[in-house]
Amino acid sequence: MGKKESFKVIREIHKGHRSEIRIVKRKADGELLIWKKPKPSRFRPGSLENQIKRSKYWRKFGVSKVKIWWHPDKTSLLKTYVDGPTLHKMLKNKENFFSKAKGRPFKALVKFVKNLTGSKHFIHDMKGANIAFDGKNWQVIDSGPIYKMSSSKTRKEYRKVLLEKWSRSLSSEKEIDSLRSFLKKYTRT
Repeated sequence: MGKKESFKVIREIHKGHRSEIRIVKRKADGELLIWKKPKPSRFRPGSLENQIKRSKYWRKFGVSKVKIWWHPDKTSLLKTYVDGPTLHKMLKNKENFFSKAKGRPFKALVKFVKNLTGSKHFIHDMKGANIAFDGKNWQVIDSGPIYKMSSSKTRKEYRKVLLEKWSRSLSSEKEIDSLRSFLKKYTRT
């Protein structure tokens, strides 16, 4: 019989009416992970299984290296932890991110958006809080369903949704216009 895995809670990230999300450290090797535990009334094994399947698509499309698997309790999930700021935090803290258009985070975001569009799949809920920068690449860390679409429809949907979601983190109309130009330029395949 195998040794039971144990984890130490480092920090709570989110406590909502649907689930609790925490950063945990695996005691066996010290690896940091994300533990997503649905409230008992919201536990749906099929929904959790779909989240595991979606992480395989993320890797296939080149938009994330995050892996998701069942927690030993089989009522929650563990995810690879991405150590770095979310896009939301970076846009809030770094003025003129799109209008100055330089640096590693910007170049990595160009690659990320091209991979999203090139996937010919629409990944739902690409808000800035669901994308993190690991110092080299942007990583999808959470999302909703994934839909296969035609190339033109995928580009159009990403332009519309990314503008709507990411502009919420921007403080000026000038920067929102720069985001609009960025998306027009880089959502082409």
